[in-house]
Amino acid sequence: MTTNNCTHARHRRNLPKPHPEEPQRPRTAPHQRPPARNSLQRAGPNIGGSRFVDLFAGTGAIGIEALSRGAAEVVFIENHVPAATLIRRNLESLGINTGVTVLAVDALRGLAMLASRKQHSLGLDYVFLDPPTPLRRLLRVLEFLGSTDLLAPSAS
Repeated sequence: MTTNNCTHARHRRNLPKPHPEEPQRPRTAPHQRPPARNSLQRAGPNIGGSRFVDLFAGTGAIGIEALSRGAAEVVFIENHVPAATLIRRNLESLGINTGVTVLAVDALRGLAMLASRKQHSLGLDYVFLDPPTPLRRLLRVLEFLGSTDLLAPSAS
């Protein structure tokens, strides 16, 4: 079994990856992963206590990284059911069972579900997007985010 590393100390372990024959969504290219983690590093202490969404979550590595940096809550939205199952397995293998939600739904539907929940009335602090989808679909997600009060005023 190959592994995916979480770089921050709190959850620095190797995470299981799906079996190579298991169908997957397109993955983030290896050369793009460090910049994604670096964006979390730049957010630094602001991540602590934040509400974070890992949209198009894939394996959940970015959301798990946010948790390891002190995010109070992470919502993983991934419509590819095997990937959502893998996120749950990764969280379980790390002993993470609070402050997380995994939604195995389309990005727009997942955001609509969050918008309808009162617990997010204070707004989400971070939304990380890593879409494997065409640009026009991403634009619909961004338009939705802009048209709701889902985001905190200081959201990134």
